Amino acid sequence: MSLQAARATLGNEVHRSIKEGDGWFLEADADLNAASRNVVRAMFDEFGAAVIGDPNGKPDDLRRPLLKAWDGHAPIYNFCGSFVVPVWDDELLAPMTSRLSAVYTGIADDAPRVYAIYDRVEALGGAMLHWS
Repeated sequence: MSLQAARATLGNEVHRSIKEGDGWFLEADADLNAASRNVVRAMFDEFGAAVIGDPNGKPDDLRRPLLKAWDGHAPIYNFCGSFVVPVWDDELLAPMTSRLSAVYTGIADDAPRVYAIYDRVEALGGAMLHWS
């Protein structure tokens, strides 16, 4: 499946799951989860790399990798990340690390950090992943 087709399928699955869930993702939606996995696989197939990122957490989470390169073979677990990009990028890792290092004082201070992360994901041609 091409990356474009995988993205479209994921978009359709997001819409379907929210519609069937009356505004929320269905619980343990296998089709939605499979569509996210297919985006990761298609990214890898198209670019030869797929880097999964998880920008959420708390400062203790800095001990775990925030970006993980997928090798094309390992299982892709539900909730393994919020996005996938086609290349390892230190410019993306920096705002993720900064966000987890910052003391959370509310959404007004956190939102610019989140926007910086997702702006970089978009600039890299990445895709959001959705899990249920």
